[in-house]
Amino acid sequence: MTTLTEEQSKDRYILKELSWLSFNERVLQEAYDENNPLLERIRFLGIFASNLDEFYQVRVSNLKHKLLISKEKDSSQVKQIRMQLEIIQQRTETLNNQFYEIYNRLMLRLAKHKIFVLNETQLSQFHQEWLKKYFKKELKPHIFPIILNEEIDLLHSLSTHNANLIIELRKHKKTQKLAILPIHSDVLPRFIVLPKEKYKRHESI
Repeated sequence: MTTLTEEQSKDRYILKELSWLSFNERVLQEAYDENNPLLERIRFLGIFASNLDEFYQVRVSNLKHKLLISKEKDSSQVKQIRMQLEIIQQRTETLNNQFYEIYNRLMLRLAKHKIFVLNETQLSQFHQEWLKKYFKKELKPHIFPIILNEEIDLLHSLSTHNANLIIELRKHKKTQKLAILPIHSDVLPRFIVLPKEKYKRHESI
């Protein structure tokens, strides 16, 4: 029977995580492929981002949870986990840089077809008013900020199936408190198609 040494066991686990990231990199390469239709390339970007979210929500979250509950802070297992997280972070930063490179390139291609992805600083007055009404009617019923304090168990407060934002709650331009804002992506759309204004069709993140 062949047994793995401790170092081989570490390498096998690290390779497992890197193998998953390599799989997601192949998804990203489909977005680079100019032989694919434009909208398909954009969909591949969405799949890549969704996969990476799940990777952090499940795999990376599990590693960090092990660090938090470990009683021996300088054990070989803790050192191994920290090394894994460092390698994952470095690899992810590289993939994210590639993602934004192709994202910006595809946004220019979309603009040539008169389709624009806008952020909040690029909205016209008309669309600002429309989105305020949309927010109150469609979004507000689904969002419930969780105020952060010493009594909140952060691990159990975070949703593992949706995105979570850390937000500042302000009153009169002064930061009052921090809160978690779960985004129920299974209910709320990632993109909103804005109504026509003049001769443009817009989409807002």
